[in-house]
Amino acid sequence: MSQFLLQDIFELKCLVRNIDVRLNCRIENGVKQLLALVTNDGDIILHYNYGELPSVFKRIPWFTESSKIIQAICFDPTATWLLVVCLDASLYIIPALSLVDKKQKIDCKWSVNDITYFPKHVNTPESKPLCAVWWQTLECNQNALVGHENGSIGLISLTDGRCLGSCSVNEAITHLYLCQDNSLDSVSLLINSSGGQQYRLILEQPSTGYLWPPEANNAVDDSNKSRLYNLKQMSVDKFYSFKQRIVEGRGTRRDSQASESPSESSHSDVSSQSVPELLPRLCDTYFAPQYARNRYLFSAYYKPTTLLTVHASDVESAPLYVHKLPQNTNTLLLTDRLIYTTNDELNSVSIISTQLSESPLEGDSEFNPYSLIAQFNVENQSEKILNVYKFTDVTLDRARWTKDDKKESSKTFVLPKSVNDLNIHKVKIDTCVIVTTNSVYKLIVSCSPINKFIKLVNEEWNLERAEYLSIVFSLNLQQLLESCGDLLISNGTFHQGLILYKQAKTHLLKRVLKLAVTADCKALLKFVNLCLSASKVDMSMATKIHIGNLAVMAYTELVLRFGGHLRTVNKREFMNFLYYEEYYDQVLAVNVACQAAHWGVVTLLAKSRGLQPEVVAALSQIIQTSRIPKTHDHEFLLTLSEPSLSQSLLIYPAYCQVILAFIRLNVQHFPVDILKRFVLQLDPSQPSAVPLVSKLFQRTKQASSLDSTLDSADLENSPQTAVVVREFVETFIMVLVALIGKSETNYFNISLLENTEIPDWPIEEKEPIKKFPDLKPICCGNEHAAIVRNNCVFMMGIANSGCLGLGPLLTQTSPPRLVQTLADLKVKVLSVSCGRRHTLALTDFGVYGWGSNAYGQLGLGQYIRETPYPQIISALRDVNVIDVVTGQYHSMGLTSHGSVYTWGWGIHGQLGHGSCNNEFYPKLLHFDYPIVQIAAGHAHSLILTSEGKLYGFGSNAFGQLENCDIDGSKATKPTWVVIMPEIYAPIDKIATAYFHNICIRDKEVYTWGANPQEVRLSQSKYSQKLITVSTKLYEPWKNSLHIYTSVSEKPIEQVAVGFRHSAILHNGKLLWNRSKEGELCSPKLRDQDTLISLSQRFLHVSCGLDYIMAMEQSGRVLAWGNNTVAQTLLGKSYEENIKQESKMIMLRNTRRVVKFPQNNQNGEAYPVEVPGLPTMAITFNSSDHRLFHLQRNRARSIFSIENINFETNIDINSKPFIRNSLNFDYLHRIPNFKLTSKTLHYVLETYYGYYDTENILSKCIDFENYQAASKIALLDGHYSDSLGFQLAAFKKYMDKFQLDLNAIPKYKDLYEKNEDDSKKVDSNKTSLGKFELNIINNSPAHILSSSSSLDSIRQWDDLEHQGGLESPCEMAEIGDVKYSVSQYMQSMKHDSPPITSVSKMISSNTVIEENPKEHLDIDFKDNNLKDVVEMASKLIEFYIRNTYASENHILMQTILLKCIEFWLSNSLPVSSLEKVLLKNMDKYFYPLSILLFCKNFNNNLGEEIIKKEDETKQQKSTGFLKQFSTKFCLQLCSMVLENANKA
Repeated sequence: MSQFLLQDIFELKCLVRNIDVRLNCRIENGVKQLLALVTNDGDIILHYNYGELPSVFKRIPWFTESSKIIQAICFDPTATWLLVVCLDASLYIIPALSLVDKKQKIDCKWSVNDITYFPKHVNTPESKPLCAVWWQTLECNQNALVGHENGSIGLISLTDGRCLGSCSVNEAITHLYLCQDNSLDSVSLLINSSGGQQYRLILEQPSTGYLWPPEANNAVDDSNKSRLYNLKQMSVDKFYSFKQRIVEGRGTRRDSQASESPSESSHSDVSSQSVPELLPRLCDTYFAPQYARNRYLFSAYYKPTTLLTVHASDVESAPLYVHKLPQNTNTLLLTDRLIYTTNDELNSVSIISTQLSESPLEGDSEFNPYSLIAQFNVENQSEKILNVYKFTDVTLDRARWTKDDKKESSKTFVLPKSVNDLNIHKVKIDTCVIVTTNSVYKLIVSCSPINKFIKLVNEEWNLERAEYLSIVFSLNLQQLLESCGDLLISNGTFHQGLILYKQAKTHLLKRVLKLAVTADCKALLKFVNLCLSASKVDMSMATKIHIGNLAVMAYTELVLRFGGHLRTVNKREFMNFLYYEEYYDQVLAVNVACQAAHWGVVTLLAKSRGLQPEVVAALSQIIQTSRIPKTHDHEFLLTLSEPSLSQSLLIYPAYCQVILAFIRLNVQHFPVDILKRFVLQLDPSQPSAVPLVSKLFQRTKQASSLDSTLDSADLENSPQTAVVVREFVETFIMVLVALIGKSETNYFNISLLENTEIPDWPIEEKEPIKKFPDLKPICCGNEHAAIVRNNCVFMMGIANSGCLGLGPLLTQTSPPRLVQTLADLKVKVLSVSCGRRHTLALTDFGVYGWGSNAYGQLGLGQYIRETPYPQIISALRDVNVIDVVTGQYHSMGLTSHGSVYTWGWGIHGQLGHGSCNNEFYPKLLHFDYPIVQIAAGHAHSLILTSEGKLYGFGSNAFGQLENCDIDGSKATKPTWVVIMPEIYAPIDKIATAYFHNICIRDKEVYTWGANPQEVRLSQSKYSQKLITVSTKLYEPWKNSLHIYTSVSEKPIEQVAVGFRHSAILHNGKLLWNRSKEGELCSPKLRDQDTLISLSQRFLHVSCGLDYIMAMEQSGRVLAWGNNTVAQTLLGKSYEENIKQESKMIMLRNTRRVVKFPQNNQNGEAYPVEVPGLPTMAITFNSSDHRLFHLQRNRARSIFSIENINFETNIDINSKPFIRNSLNFDYLHRIPNFKLTSKTLHYVLETYYGYYDTENILSKCIDFENYQAASKIALLDGHYSDSLGFQLAAFKKYMDKFQLDLNAIPKYKDLYEKNEDDSKKVDSNKTSLGKFELNIINNSPAHILSSSSSLDSIRQWDDLEHQGGLESPCEMAEIGDVKYSVSQYMQSMKHDSPPITSVSKMISSNTVIEENPKEHLDIDFKDNNLKDVVEMASKLIEFYIRNTYASENHILMQTILLKCIEFWLSNSLPVSSLEKVLLKNMDKYFYPLSILLFCKNFNNNLGEEIIKKEDETKQQKSTGFLKQFSTKFCLQLCSMVLENANKA
């Protein structure tokens, strides 16, 4: 072992050399330090220090007379005056302070400019003075105590020089020391004699009024007496005890209470203390006064054993400290942390640690060599050490910051870069001044222990030696290690810095925060992930959240800082963290990601963490700011179009309107893949949107009167919601128009003229079950519970993974609170079921789930980790679910036709699909019999058939499936569960939740199964019997046990089970037992509950982990259980309850300490009423809910129109993934579906009246989707506008084929014209007609402005830009026609059939032309041309047919005019048009005849038909007519004449 480990910390510095020192003394007073030396030459040398200022030396020459030789010197307590005692007993007072420091203020009691002289007094002892001490009494009287060679001690007044008293001992006095206790209750004089004896003289005791010397009458009697108390006068017991304790180090330690206290010893026998009291020498025991640890002490050093005891002011009291010193120790100086000793040769000084040298008083102990930390020798071996004085460390611990810096430091924290930046208080180390015969030395600290410590740790990594240093100097080891860690961390040495933090036991959160200050995000994240992943790290929830938040900020900064491949890697790690980690402020993560534009992260938080409301709010705020991303920012658009945001858009109107306005404004800029995602998101037929969208379609109610009232209130009180839903539908249609406009190439579809055909609903083959299971308005989970009240859900308990459905909570528990999301959706909750960390709710619009989805227990897909808000299970949209139950990590659903769906955790086969795989979507259980009830436990499931037969699947390790013949400990398919003794008797009801089950059969209740704790206890209890008696396993839990029989005729309403207990509800009364074999008893009630117990009836009961909740008929909910109930129902702190409930127990055999919860079981506790629930609006009526549930509307998916079995969950067929290998491409996946104009027309028809037709019409025209525009106009009743849009679409379709219209064969009758007419016809082939000019070439704005809003009252030629008006009923040009307009209308209304031969001919032609093959008599060589003519004919027929149904002949004129204009302007074969017109000539012959025979084309219509560029040609009235064949004109005239004659 190396000696002197800390030698380099100290340094022996010589202050004065080459002087011959004879006498010396030293004094300290605050920062003033004075040393006086008397040389053999008789001179006095003063050495003065004031704080850290430079030293001052002063030499004072002295008298040369032999009688004035200085015999003794001493300072006053204020370090101002130096007392000199000469050989002739005269006294001199020198103003020492005034000589060395003129600036000091001095109390001028004596002269400051000269010495003050007091001659020898007559009463002064006649002997040579040897030593002196200055005594300032408590009353500030200045005296001097002078010891003489003859053993006498004289008290000299320094005011007038009188001798006030004296006493004596038997030996020459060598040293005098003033001693006082810490309470200033006693002042004594320690006297050292030349023979080694030590005496103590009491000088002053203020408490008793004693002052030495005593009063004159006592002084006269005792002046010549010297009462000495030697060893014989001491108590024998004290001497023996002291001897045993000091000399031999053995025996019994004297109790400190048995010894005399300092006050007692000082107060006893005052009169006996007027003379010096001999202290016990006990063979070389040396006493010395010391001042250390801020108190006055006595040190007793016993040289033979080198044992040092430190006492209070009474040396006879028990020692406060005991130290073992090295051999060869002579004198010692005690300080706070160190002991300075000299050797017997008086030429070296040793430094010993007080901490390491401590020794037990009893027993032998060796000197600890490690306690000797340094040793120094004087320069000249011939010189001897005279005295060692304490040098108090008076250096100020300077404040490292100014006030302004402190204010700033309170706001920001910066890691120290160097030792000087550390905010550590300087260690106060008292050293010593060594006076030798030739020199004066000062022991100084050359290296600060703190700096040395940091060097040992950070540079040498010598933690062992650094710890040794901290022990020696009483350093704060943890603080220093933490500071060293700070320096390493700030310099980038993270690994070693974190090790030091751990050694310093720094709080984990503090370590993370300091690491965060370095701004090295990679190191921070590495440490954070290590902390969060280590299972042994015990952290509170708040600490975990803080650490998680730091990780979120660090990841955000990393992604922003680096680009390229590093950015991709960092972003993937960030998303992995957010996906798997549970503890972080999720709202903060959303806002930070949005502000940093990490849109992929935002999408992950919305889809996988269920934070859609927070994302919607953040997106709306971003859109409203100036930092809105560009429309070509693809990642932003992917986030904005995330399909899972639909529900949140609908229930948050303020945010929704901002986002929808942005989509409508920029829809034309979005690419096709984004539009597809928007179509999914804004689909009004998706299950999440149906509850609110369906409110727009409700006109009559089928529910009860209460439901009607509530629905009416919803519609009246939520106008903003209705507005948002309309905007939602309108935006969806705009997106659909944009998608079809950018993706569809077929511009015209003749089938879209009619209403869209809808596929039929699939027919359920099974018949509905006759008896439905009971709904559950109250359900208890593991640590949370749910209550249905007034069709709303209230959740309470511990918020694990969002299982309360209240959104992301930073508090661990919550009192009963409304699930606002379901209330905003206006759904009616019928039943609830709580698992371990998830909850399912059955509503009138489907099944909603929230909480953890780690195993797929929510049925929302594998990429959704959890959701703190309710989300509908879309996979069950097409089935009518009537009941849902939850196991601990899996779920089950029962349909109205007796089918069962299971999903979630399946490792034990509890899903019943023949495998042990997890299912992330509801999967149909293949079972041949209809099922009427389902139940789910921890790892098993039960199903009850309509015949009362019970089947189970899953784990059977604890007898959950009874004594079934199962290979192994689990069944993956339904297995018959046999309930003894009557195995074929039908079972009525079943229940399970954890490990044991309960069932009702014919008014009897049976139970089987047991929890793992009961199984282990039972196995250990009967293990000895198993060995000695038989080899058959004792498994009583696998056999059914009868626990209750009903004596009433009324059936048992309900049974429920918890972890160990069961509950039975019979005839409104509640019974339970605490364990499987426990006795059933009634719940314990308070006095107020007992008063109403006669009428008290419970309606429902549910069991949690170790508590029970029951609902009374009045709606009040009571709960029994241990103290966990308080946290579950009232939202108390979880940690607080754990502290109150747990107790520590030590096992005898293993000496192992185990913490047990102190459960107050439910059978002994009073009930707690669940607070915060609203009053029931109406008594719960199950039949009313059954009726409503069966008749709930099923919305048809828009995607089902053109997509068979299309799933909106685009990840439904994805493969399972492994942790940290998650592929986040699913966030940006583009759905693959088919959407054409057929779907668009279905949407326009279905949602007509719930969108602004003008806006949609404008958007259709922007994308040139004229067929959709035509459908909107048709729905509005604007037939003329609708036809115009259809013709525009058809014209676009025709142009695509580039048809050769000259190849059409000519009819002889049609084309017998002169040459001029032929040229006119040829010019028409190349010119544009009226419609082509007004619809095709003109702007959409002109089309809209020229459209009529009321076709039924508009005149056919009512165009403002034409000159003049012509009456449509002018009959002058047709002299043979006798009809008036009114007569024509009457004949049309009476539907008088034509009676002439011409009419018969026309009718026969109509019948013949209905055959498609005979529709055209022209032989077309081009199939495209043939198709175009056929489609044009069908188009005209459709509008003529619909116009005729409106009975508006003016509208019919307009329709016919547009059809003829279009046909002729596009040079289509007139014969085909004639065929179409002849088909139903009897329905429109009158408007057609007026159109052909009665109009003047010169000033009005003709201008629009034959207008070509800027040139206008006039045409005769016969120009339009002669385009038709003579046969057609004659048939038309004949029809007119027939009807005229008929009239």
